[in-house]
Formats: sequence, structure tokens, C-alpha cells
Amino acid sequence: MNTITQTMRFCQALIEYSLKYGVTKAAIRYKTNRQYIYRYRPLHWKAPIEYVKAFLNDGELFN
Repeated sequence: MNTITQTMRFCQALIEYSLKYGVTKAAIRYKTNRQYIYRYRPLHWKAPIEYVKAFLNDGELFN
């Protein structure tokens, strides 16, 4: 599995978990900070995988 796919799966899982259980619990579970989650989680979440793909295509995840 390549790095981009791993990153997409990680971000998708992280964001979906944060929507279900909250940002604080997601940050603790995935060992990241809340600001990282808020940066990649839009206010009106509609299509998780498309959102992650957009970040990967624009290169914003790796800057």
C-alpha cells in the first residue's frame, strides 16, 4: 500500500471517528492534536472520501 492511500485511509477514519465521538476522543485515540482534526474537518461534512482526495490532490496534506 502506498503512502497516499495510507494517508487517505487514516484521515478518513480520523474524521469519521471525530464526527461520531467528538474531536477530543478522536485526538486521543489517533494520537494527534485537536487542531489537526479541525483543520481537515469541514463544518458541513458531506462526502468524506472526496474531501480527503481533494486535499491529497492539492498537496495541502503534505505542506
